[in-house]
Amino acid sequence: MLFAGGGGGNFLSASSVSPDTRERVDFFDGLRGWAAVAVLFSHIIGAYDGGLDIPTALYPLRLFFDGGLAVRIFFVLSGVVLSLSYWRRRNLDTLAGLAWRRPLRLGIPIFFSTIFIYEMLLGGLMCNLEAGKVLQLYYNFPPSLSDALDSIIGVLGWNDARYNAVLWTMTPEILGSYLVIILLLAQHSAAAKRNLVLAFRGKSWHWRVRLATLFIGLFALLLLEKSPLMAAFVLGLFIAKFWVEASSSTLVKIRQNRWAQIGIPLTVLVMYSWRVNFSDTKTVLLAAAIVFTAVSVGRFNRFLQNRFSVWLGKISFPLYLVHWSLICSFQSYLLLVYPEYQTEWTVKAAIGAATVLLSFLAAVLFLPIEKFSIVAARKFSDWVLGKKKE
Repeated sequence: MLFAGGGGGNFLSASSVSPDTRERVDFFDGLRGWAAVAVLFSHIIGAYDGGLDIPTALYPLRLFFDGGLAVRIFFVLSGVVLSLSYWRRRNLDTLAGLAWRRPLRLGIPIFFSTIFIYEMLLGGLMCNLEAGKVLQLYYNFPPSLSDALDSIIGVLGWNDARYNAVLWTMTPEILGSYLVIILLLAQHSAAAKRNLVLAFRGKSWHWRVRLATLFIGLFALLLLEKSPLMAAFVLGLFIAKFWVEASSSTLVKIRQNRWAQIGIPLTVLVMYSWRVNFSDTKTVLLAAAIVFTAVSVGRFNRFLQNRFSVWLGKISFPLYLVHWSLICSFQSYLLLVYPEYQTEWTVKAAIGAATVLLSFLAAVLFLPIEKFSIVAARKFSDWVLGKKKE
């Protein structure tokens, strides 16, 4: 049946690779962590005037610091994670909880990171205006608490990222999140009508569900042309559906097929070698292909579940939130103190490495706020929906 439910089991097991019952999955978080590192690397390198030139033959190496692709991977992963719990449970409470949690889950960390940047501006800690042509485009305004508060609300609704440039992604993140919820509501409505007819007619009659799936698929194709960033969330929805509903034998066959295990990642690398000429639509498709590779390719899947990858996943959102302020303060200060970085690659590498380490430390220190936002958002949604604490 088209919307048959997934079973239990361990994805790493050769005998059963269907998803377990955890709300989040380690390898998805691991991929998110490495994507956050790619964004960090891309911004650190971009802070150097002239960036980093890579020969055409070595272009695939750019994958490790391709911030644009990494952001699209974030969006696909958001579609995956937001829809996973629904595909497992198939109930409206899951969708209602997501709808109430999302703004608070994102808003609390954004609030604290923005206020932190505001305090840095007040203290004169931003050194970016003198550090280079790229960096001088940011924080060229006097700090204002009212503007900072407006920016906190603005990044969630109308793309106001003055105080933290990376937060331009939060507007599509919110819009894409609710797009996923709306599409899942449409599918749920179709499934509910099907079940009602089955109860009365006693025969298989599920054209409504098939029609809903077809509609979502056609909608994704339309979005790829008109709004690729939104399409990324819908593609994530389908990847989650595939992972939950595909039979164990199907995933085993893919993971045990040598040609599939070689062909899938090779196809992604070939696609990426053409990335220089990619439109946003093709970049979103490439991001979805990478997420699908995480599901279907055993070695990549296991790598994303190692301890370091999972740890990166835990600090991925804090790392994303804090790194830009450190580039505009700490890294910019080092660029001013050591101008020889322009000619000596060892100095440039040392400055970059120091910024990476400080960004990791700051992300770890930000973790309590991250955890608080998760707990607070869940308690808020439970309160709104009248759920009693068990």
